[in-house]
Amino acid sequence: MPITGWIAILVLIVMCYMLIKQYETRMVLFGGGFILCCISLAPMAGLNAFAKTMTNGALITAICSATGFAYCVTYTECDRSLVHYLTRPIRNFGILMIPITSLLTFAINIAIPSAAGVGAVVGTTLIPLLLR
Repeated sequence: MPITGWIAILVLIVMCYMLIKQYETRMVLFGGGFILCCISLAPMAGLNAFAKTMTNGALITAICSATGFAYCVTYTECDRSLVHYLTRPIRNFGILMIPITSLLTFAINIAIPSAAGVGAVVGTTLIPLLLR
């Protein structure tokens, strides 16, 4: 493996460590991505890809609707009920909760094709269950 591959692995390990230590998530991911772009000798590639993606109208609609749904559910405090009723059947499965949660996320992904939308829905419903 070339030296750039080893450096990239080292950057990913440091990023995981920083995320576990609860550093600012966006800054860690942005900094790690920028370092990886610099390693590949194309420091502007990440920013160009971001600009190209964010001008996609379908993505903006999906993100706005998903975050709007997440905000409404949180504001009305329905997220607690949603978590309770969606996860009641899988509450007592112990270690099997992780694969079951993955399957539920896959099923939600069928209904919401946007990764941001799925992240907003799963983040407000299933992550609190896994933490409990």
